[in-house]
Amino acid sequence: MKKIFLLLLMPLFVVAQTPTLLKDINTIGDKVPETFAILNGIVYFAHSDDIHGVELWRSDGTTTGTYMVKDLNFGPEDGLSTLDQPIVFNNKLVFIATDQYSGREIYKSDGTATGTQLAIDLNPGNTSSEPSLLTNCGDHRLVFVAKNNIYGKEVWQCDTTLTYSSTTILNDFTPGSGSSAINQLIFAPTFLAGTLFINILQSASPNAGIWKTSFSCFFGCGAFGTPTKINGTEVSRDLLFLANTNTQQFDLFFRDFAPGNLKKYNLNSNTTLQLTNINSAQYFYDLYSTNNTIIFQFIDATNGVELWKSDGTVAGTGLLKDINVGSTGTGIREMTKINNELYFSASTPNGRNLWKTDGTIAGTEEVLDIDPGSTIQDFYGMRNVGSQIYFFTFGQYNPENSANIQLRVFDTSNSNYTSVKSMDLLPDLESDFIAMPLNNNLIFTAYDHQNGFAIWKTNGTNTGTQLVKDVSQGTSAANSFTLTQSTNTVYFLSKEHSYFEQKLFKINPNNQVSKVSDNFIHSYAALDANTLILSAKDANYGRELWKTDGTPSGTTLVKDIETVFDSSEPSNFTKLNTKIVFTASVANTYGNELWITDGTNAGTNIIKDIIAGGASSQPQFLTELNGFVYFSANSNNQGYELWKTDGTLAGTNLVKDIVPGSQSSSPKHLTKLGNKLFFIANEINSGEELWVSDGTAAGTQMVKDIRQGPLSPDIKDFTALGNFLYFSADNGIIGRELWRTDGTIANTIPFNINEEHSILGSILIENSNPQNLTAIGNKLYFSAEKAIYQNPFIYFGRELWSYTIGDIFPVLVKDANPFSGNKDGISFKFNGNFRSLGNIIYYPGTDGPHGFELWRSDGTSAGTFMVQDLYKGLANGINYVSNNEMFGNPYSGMLYFNATDSQNGYELWNLSQCSFSQNIILTLPTSIQKKQSSQFITSSSNISNTNITYGNLDINYRAGKSVTLQPGFSVEGIKLPQNRKSVFTAEIGGCL
Repeated sequence: MKKIFLLLLMPLFVVAQTPTLLKDINTIGDKVPETFAILNGIVYFAHSDDIHGVELWRSDGTTTGTYMVKDLNFGPEDGLSTLDQPIVFNNKLVFIATDQYSGREIYKSDGTATGTQLAIDLNPGNTSSEPSLLTNCGDHRLVFVAKNNIYGKEVWQCDTTLTYSSTTILNDFTPGSGSSAINQLIFAPTFLAGTLFINILQSASPNAGIWKTSFSCFFGCGAFGTPTKINGTEVSRDLLFLANTNTQQFDLFFRDFAPGNLKKYNLNSNTTLQLTNINSAQYFYDLYSTNNTIIFQFIDATNGVELWKSDGTVAGTGLLKDINVGSTGTGIREMTKINNELYFSASTPNGRNLWKTDGTIAGTEEVLDIDPGSTIQDFYGMRNVGSQIYFFTFGQYNPENSANIQLRVFDTSNSNYTSVKSMDLLPDLESDFIAMPLNNNLIFTAYDHQNGFAIWKTNGTNTGTQLVKDVSQGTSAANSFTLTQSTNTVYFLSKEHSYFEQKLFKINPNNQVSKVSDNFIHSYAALDANTLILSAKDANYGRELWKTDGTPSGTTLVKDIETVFDSSEPSNFTKLNTKIVFTASVANTYGNELWITDGTNAGTNIIKDIIAGGASSQPQFLTELNGFVYFSANSNNQGYELWKTDGTLAGTNLVKDIVPGSQSSSPKHLTKLGNKLFFIANEINSGEELWVSDGTAAGTQMVKDIRQGPLSPDIKDFTALGNFLYFSADNGIIGRELWRTDGTIANTIPFNINEEHSILGSILIENSNPQNLTAIGNKLYFSAEKAIYQNPFIYFGRELWSYTIGDIFPVLVKDANPFSGNKDGISFKFNGNFRSLGNIIYYPGTDGPHGFELWRSDGTSAGTFMVQDLYKGLANGINYVSNNEMFGNPYSGMLYFNATDSQNGYELWNLSQCSFSQNIILTLPTSIQKKQSSQFITSSSNISNTNITYGNLDINYRAGKSVTLQPGFSVEGIKLPQNRKSVFTAEIGGCL
């Protein structure tokens, strides 16, 4: 409905809004829980929930008791690559993590968010000290390897306070800032004392070898003293300490790096003994202890890899048992100690089965033939809970049916064996499997097609094997929203599964979501009211030009442009009159050039082969203006310069060779304002600066050398509003600030929001760093930073600002996050535009106590607030980096956006604005009435006009339900410019 009416302004009265999950498109998560640790009956692990990066999580084995402890690296970036080297020290979980302020450092946690904090930062600031090898020395000292600028990478120690002030260097093995190659730290508790063994693998260095240092606890435990080197340990690996508490003998077993001999160092006598003598490059794998005997896997030419043993004497060191007779070897894995026996899996002609050893030949035997008469292909994940051993097996893998993966349990106390449950675990995920005992259950990670990677638990029964929590529940990442105004249908791209490509979905006027096509969609654009042009990929044609009417049957190939190779990869769709201009590649014929389509095969053709033959002109930054598409392209003679096309061969021409010859001005960020085209171009003497064009060579010129000389002002975020173009730039004098231009030198000026100030006689340049420039009605919204240097010092962080046409200067809308620490209400990493519905903008924001959630603003402080805390607490309910996952449909009064509430990954949500009630009560001042300008009023429900008079105004109403003209309404004093046929437009959208 379009009629001629008159404009009025109104305040907003807001009633409760409740976002709802529209559809969980991707129900499968693919984030893997990693690295379990246990403290006070709680399992801690590293995981990502599709919202935050990999962070610290905890679980007590229940759904409600499984949650993120803290978002260490605020937002979607990882705080933990894994729960790196977690240990329990003095009733605290100590681990290594990363945040954006401190780098990679040592953290501690008591299991609460407030009790999870940075503990030791040897390199203050965001430079990492790269700690490793965290070692608990009897809950008395924490020892670790880390580096700083003074000592390089060395061994450090701290006391139970776990603070930077209590941390000292244990020894600078490589004096000065050089680093030592420390391979292993082993703490050996001894009688009333403790010894730390430090293994340094540093080729051709006098530091190479095993060092030792001790503390004593006769009158309180002191610090570790200066280390001394153990002779004969120059290149050693795989340290294992064995204490015989009956004889008070303390032995350190280790092996030479080559040829791989087993050695023993006796701490009592300070002597070293070589236990094997193999003069070849063979070596052993692992060391375990049972009954004061060392069990290890050793390889020799006669037996292959088999079990060996040592009692610490030369005579007592040798082959334990040749399980798989001959030189083939057994392939021993998954060794688990229960009481004084080692259980392991071994591969024999009978398949891979469960074995055990007590260190004797007779006690080394197969305890379970898992599936008599069939062959187990693999065996992994062996863990014990009390006397029970849990493990997974699978036979020959079938991608269509992975039910042959079995969770099994064997009770060592009574030899009872049970095949517990068929799991949908995949064989190639063995390396991702982690498990830990918890409250007489086994808690573990598993993958199935319904939940992806998730946390499970089992008590050894089928019914007792249950999903604890699907933390990572998949993400659809709906984006690239488009509205077809004739049918009021919203189209968007989304993933059905996290690891698949995007497909096309639609939301009909009844708010129902359906999939349009199973093709993988790269991009799309509306050709007309009923047709979308697609860049789509399928198995037959590669990525080519398709079209759709919004139904699966109406989704068809338009043209297979590249018929020889895989794909023409159509992209850069730009509407030109009734056709679409785009780029596509035909490898040996045209290269990447400009094409046009009317949606038919015959009407899809190359416009011009700018560089003839298979070479490419690489058109980019396509922008429509006044019946032409302007773009940047390369030619052999002119380099990358500004071109335009009307869709025909004859009408495709170079606008201007800004840098004459084959060098390039590289035009980019083409933006239209009125009848002018603004862009950035690189001219030799001025660098990258602001340019304008009217489509002719004479009318294409630099607007202003904003940063004098060849340096670039780094112009960003062109946004048109009224008669001006707004952008951010740095002129080298006032820092990065907000600018505006109308294409003339005189009117190209900055708004210096974050002013410079003087410190000790020097001028400090401040930057407001404006971002997110978004024009709504007669306002420009953006985020910016500002500091006020007075007593007290005030810093607003990155917050929402606005500028209204006709005002002198922008204003801060609201300081949403005034709390200490991270004061940004809008993340610096969010560098896209805000989204609008009517005269309301929506964006990801935070107030500090809550994470990033959906915020809205009407341009006033009172009208700027969080819509709802979807993901409770500090967790983020909305992606604060993305700029294309939010869309407002004015016809339905719906805002569509991606969010999570902890029960679902990022999925498609909607928010109805139909609950808004709006009434017009304010007249425009006379000063505004006399100006030529545009005014916009939008309501998702009703607009009601009273008796108000206007002057030269272009007025637009957009209402969801109705526009009502009250008695006394009048239009007076209108002076229409030439060729102006209306001053008022009204649209009724039908908000339900």
